[in-house]
This record gives sequence, structure tokens and C-alpha cells, in this order.
Amino acid sequence: MTGVGGELGAQGNTAGGQYALELYVPRFGRDAVPEAAERAGAMAERMAREGAAVAFLRSVFLPRDEICFLLFESPSAAEIAELARRAAISYERVLEVTTAVNEHARPRRGGGNGARGAPPNADGVNGSAEGGEKSR
Repeated sequence: MTGVGGELGAQGNTAGGQYALELYVPRFGRDAVPEAAERAGAMAERMAREGAAVAFLRSVFLPRDEICFLLFESPSAAEIAELARRAAISYERVLEVTTAVNEHARPRRGGGNGARGAPPNADGVNGSAEGGEKSR
């Protein structure tokens, strides 16, 4: 672990890119994931009010691998490193993220056009901008 701060894995100034903070979360430290996500979201909102183009998207926790990724939208990895420093979030590195959407994927059981088939966001709510259903 590198302490608060860490290695910048992706340096660049791409407008609206996506980045992930990689956190080491030991098995006995699972409670740290929601706390880190809360601090990341609060700091992203604060920095946005200050004029930074940064937004917290969600967290992804892989318990067997003891890794958590906090996902952000930002123009640079340096902005995410600064967010982590200000929020006192210890991390391993900042990674540039590329995502792809499978437009041919079948909706989950319950399907339909609404939020039911959407994956849950960081709050455990199905991905609808209008609020959705709690995941079970």
C-alpha cells in the first residue's frame, strides 16, 4: 500500500474520461468500502462546487481479491489523485477505465423498459435517473 496518495497509472487530460481508484481492502476491512465510497462522493461533490469537472460514479468491490475500485468521471487522473488526497482515501493507483455496453444483452428477470433490468448503482438502486427500485 502506498498510503494516502499513490501512483498515477494513467496521466493525460482527456475531457470526460473515466478513472478508477484501486483500493486494497483486506477481508476483515469490508466495512471500509461504504465509508470510502461515501467520502469519495462527498469530496467529488465539493470539488464540483469548486469548479472541478469530477463526478463519483460507483464503487465495485471484489471481496475474494480484496480489491475495491471507486469509479469517477474526470478530465484527468491527476484530478482523481487530488480528490483521494483531500478525502484521505488510501489507494494503490489511479487507472484509466474503458467500458463497453452490450446492446444485445437480455434484461434480467422482470425486464421491461424501466429500471428493473438495469444494474444497481452504488446506492443499491437500479440504474434509473429517476430513482429506481432497491436491489435484492
